[in-house]
Amino acid sequence: MKRIWSILLVISMIFCSFTFVYAEGEESSFPEGAVQISNAAELTAAAAEINADANSGEGKYYVLTADINLNGEKWSTYIGSADKPFKGTFDGNGHFITNYSISYAAEEGGFGLFGAAGGSAKIFDLGIKNVSIELTNQYSWSTHSGGLVGKLIDSASVESCLSKNVKITLGFEKNNDNGQMSSAGGLIGRVEGSGVVVRNCYSIGTEVDQAQVNYDGGLV
Repeated sequence: MKRIWSILLVISMIFCSFTFVYAEGEESSFPEGAVQISNAAELTAAAAEINADANSGEGKYYVLTADINLNGEKWSTYIGSADKPFKGTFDGNGHFITNYSISYAAEEGGFGLFGAAGGSAKIFDLGIKNVSIELTNQYSWSTHSGGLVGKLIDSASVESCLSKNVKITLGFEKNNDNGQMSSAGGLIGRVEGSGVVVRNCYSIGTEVDQAQVNYDGGLV
């Protein structure tokens, strides 16, 4: 089935445009040795491989060849971490990863499909949809949550990516004494570093309670 996404984003004060076009059925060319991912099992296996790699996927190319529906499953094989961020290339190839939840009790770190991306990592042409993220530790103050990437650092880039219907919540009643997320966003939880690039991305339908997050944004 042929699909074409064409999206125009106008950002207040920046006034830039974004067009994301993908046509399924067109011939795609990937680098030799690219790891092709077409289903949930392959996505989990790729995540585990990256996390076990001493170089965090640096120099490797991962590409989606189909939309992946995680069917409401909890995603816990976060790709990369604050201590060992993803450093490879992840090509969404115009596809969506949809319907997953994240629930964590950590006191610090990044949480999302990608826990953290750094070095010269590149993530592009990828959409995520119908995502819920929940922090359950009421003594946690230093976590960063994003539907796609928890924390983006160094010279990592996210380009031509989108998030839709991301809900970010606390799994406990907030009061003046207990914890909250440090930062959260529909696409990226936190951006840190002068070399980081976020370009031609957008987010719609993000739900986050400002009282539950220190710094929050629809996109970042």
